[in-house]
Amino acid sequence: MKGLPPGIYGAKLTVIDNVSKREETLDFGTIVAGPWDRKLRIGAEILAYRIDYVGDSVDPQTARLVDNGYLVLPNPLGVYNLTDSMLWVYAEVYGLHYDSTAPGKFRLEFAVLDQAGQTVRDFGYALKSTPGTSAVIAQNLSLEGLGRGGFWLRMVVIDPVVGSSDTAQLALWHIESEADVTPPRTAFD
Repeated sequence: MKGLPPGIYGAKLTVIDNVSKREETLDFGTIVAGPWDRKLRIGAEILAYRIDYVGDSVDPQTARLVDNGYLVLPNPLGVYNLTDSMLWVYAEVYGLHYDSTAPGKFRLEFAVLDQAGQTVRDFGYALKSTPGTSAVIAQNLSLEGLGRGGFWLRMVVIDPVVGSSDTAQLALWHIESEADVTPPRTAFD
């Protein structure tokens, strides 16, 4: 997610393979950025194997895995083994109402849903201090007793001051072997 002042922009994304030095460029063409509507939004959400706070001490070897002072070991496929006891979630929240004279709180909820959208596990909610108009979420959740199969991890952020909310869902697989994933997925997916 990139916040831009209102205007007309051109954007390109270039990806370079470190080994072969091959590169590919995607041209997004013209992008018109209107005024920011200040809606509450969840962005950059990803499941992870582990998240550690490292602050400003960034190792050049792992610098690309550091976001907002957190070393995030991503699990983009959302596949965890039955022997894994914990998952981590990283996300950024934008558009929170913030008043420095009266700092508030926002509500963060997590639940695991089955493929039909029914709640399998409700982790409840926590009230988090609003640090500014944006916040970073680095949360661990237990996989103990979840069972085997494909699920959705639902995250809800609620700003009670203005009554707005946003929801994000991430695919989550809790498996014994690769045969449990349907349709089959590989690291290239």
